[in-house]
Amino acid sequence: MYLTLNHPDLFRIVQMLPCGLIAFNHIKKPTLVIKTSKEAILTAKINREFKIYLYQTTSACVLVSAFFDDSDSPLFITTPIVRDDQHSLDLLRFLINNDFTICFFDELNREFLSVNATGNLVSIFESIHLMPLPSPEEAHNALNEAEFWFSLRSAADDESSIQVSLLDNLFPDDFVIYDLSSNKNDMTSLVRETKPGYYQEADIAKLLTRAFSLESIYQNPVKTSDSKELADVVVFGQKEILIIQAKDSENNQKQVLEVSLDKKCAKSSKKLSEALAQLTDTILTISNTPIVDVRVGKKKCTLNFEGKQLIGIVVVKELFNDIYDKYSQKVFEHVELSKAPIVFFDYPEFARMTFHCNSEELLLYALHRIFSSAIENGMYKRLRFTQPIITDGHDSYFRIQNRPHSDEAYLICTEDEMKLSNKFKD
Repeated sequence: MYLTLNHPDLFRIVQMLPCGLIAFNHIKKPTLVIKTSKEAILTAKINREFKIYLYQTTSACVLVSAFFDDSDSPLFITTPIVRDDQHSLDLLRFLINNDFTICFFDELNREFLSVNATGNLVSIFESIHLMPLPSPEEAHNALNEAEFWFSLRSAADDESSIQVSLLDNLFPDDFVIYDLSSNKNDMTSLVRETKPGYYQEADIAKLLTRAFSLESIYQNPVKTSDSKELADVVVFGQKEILIIQAKDSENNQKQVLEVSLDKKCAKSSKKLSEALAQLTDTILTISNTPIVDVRVGKKKCTLNFEGKQLIGIVVVKELFNDIYDKYSQKVFEHVELSKAPIVFFDYPEFARMTFHCNSEELLLYALHRIFSSAIENGMYKRLRFTQPIITDGHDSYFRIQNRPHSDEAYLICTEDEMKLSNKFKD
């Protein structure tokens, strides 16, 4: 909570960042903010280090920040250095330092770790400060190349990476955050030993307030008829309703650092199957009984699903690119069973989704495009969220576009294409 409490003016800037790196050079000690998942933050906290790799070509420059929860396939963040971009210039200036502060934030702007740190960043600066920086268009391509390169990196690449060592904490790292703005007085912390699902469901409900009013979001509604939970989160849009089922696991040293990658893959597939089964059961229940009396906390209310399209969403802790074909097969089976569109994300991806699609219209349009693309291609695509390439009066725009070397896709959107979203309202 160091930067949050001591520099509230900078905290407002952090809130505008979906994820990644942002540097502040004009305060007493140069500070790097890393906005990332709780798993990456916990990995950095336990290891007391992470590594920065430099991917560089004649037309590309990308920093890869790697957090080694697994020796071969670590969690990582890619950050392009882009021409005529203030954040890139700030980051370049930051790289002249070898002693600095790092503040780690999660996707909901909660500062979980703040430390003094050291690393030979000057060597990165010396490698790139004289090279011509890429345009935004070139930077998008460079991100693809950098991720592919990093997945095939050599021992020599590991050796040439820069180790960033985390030193003393600037604020205690074992605190609990209470959210008094919620009627439920939710609490959360970085380490989640018990009830990880409840924490995740509360976080998902908070993410959805970016696009929907708080009054339209129902977290953990329980049917009064049998005292069973209807869904993890239900969101009433103007003409469509989101039914969300989430699955998480503990965020602790054992789960993050001591579980093998193979076991993590198997667990993600199992969690997806469990969530899909629950989601399908909920959709079929609603189809048979569209008016449901529920209790949300201590409040009783009636949810009326009549005449509205249901959209199923599954959110799990993490997903792995190389088994997306298996994920897709599972989801298509439940699309057939439920007769409803279903999409799925891991939590970090869903957080970025709600950041970029921060209105009901945009989010619903995105969900339909993702589902229709999956039907057309016979497989769901992992998404990349990008900043707009064209800035001549248009807001960011959005299209499903396959990425080279992977089963991922871009998700971008233009103001003009937003007109097409009207077809989903009719």
